[in-house]
Amino acid sequence: MVGDGTPTDLMLTIDRQLIKDEQNLDAHLRSFRRWINCLPHITCPLDVHFLIPFLRDAKYNHALALKKLEAFCIFRSSCFFYASGPFNISAMDYYLKSGLLVELGRIQSGTTFLLLRLGQWTVANDQSKALLWRFFYMDFDRLMTDPWIQRNGYGIIHDMTGCSDKKHAVCKLTREISIPAVGYNPSVYPIRGVWSIYFNGPKRMSVLLPLLKVCSEEFGSVRTLLVRGEMDKAFNKIEGLKKIMPIEYNGENASIQELIVKHEQKLKTYFTERTNWIDIKVDENKRKYFEDSFQLQ
Repeated sequence: MVGDGTPTDLMLTIDRQLIKDEQNLDAHLRSFRRWINCLPHITCPLDVHFLIPFLRDAKYNHALALKKLEAFCIFRSSCFFYASGPFNISAMDYYLKSGLLVELGRIQSGTTFLLLRLGQWTVANDQSKALLWRFFYMDFDRLMTDPWIQRNGYGIIHDMTGCSDKKHAVCKLTREISIPAVGYNPSVYPIRGVWSIYFNGPKRMSVLLPLLKVCSEEFGSVRTLLVRGEMDKAFNKIEGLKKIMPIEYNGENASIQELIVKHEQKLKTYFTERTNWIDIKVDENKRKYFEDSFQLQ
């Protein structure tokens, strides 16, 4: 392990052009903290685990990292995170036991794969959907601090079993419905999506996906795959995927329920150590000072 806790074997995979920046990580962090302290409208953690993802995502360009951090803080301090009630363990338990999002593991390339079970979303009422959506993104707060995901990205397998064309035709395309259906984190998160696999999706997905890739610059960089019936198509396409898929999907990993328990332990441990993330704030009344002082393009 080195510096920020990055595994030594992962350090060996770093692009050579970033090695010098990684070796000067402490200096980058000191400088970046000074930049953040000049922003009167932002209140956020300054610990190494929170700041490093933004620096790495921006390849240590502090101006770009600052723009991403500001966008993230605006997103994470928005009212929807608290619209479904105060943050508490019982609410987190509901999310975790639903198994909406389950971390599967890493393939040989280092990419971490997640399973998004949209069937758990469709059976929830409106209030429960708001709660699930909030914790879905709080789960990404944890994922973005993983050094492997910071460098190698992540993939999402959307299990859309039961999501028929008829159901999609009558549902309203609200933010609460559309974002989990798209299934990758918004651009404010300093980690990149690599794969987006749609399993047993409705027929209209074959039309929707090309449109998304044209309309969204970020989504356009994500490799997509439509799979129906069995996962063999994805297994043949992505080396190592079968080893981390649950046995319910003809994979070689543990059962869904066992993986949900492991996921639950990871998220609860994480938020025991990172409770200060809940207090991220943005004071829009003080934004004028930021805009006058930092003319970022």
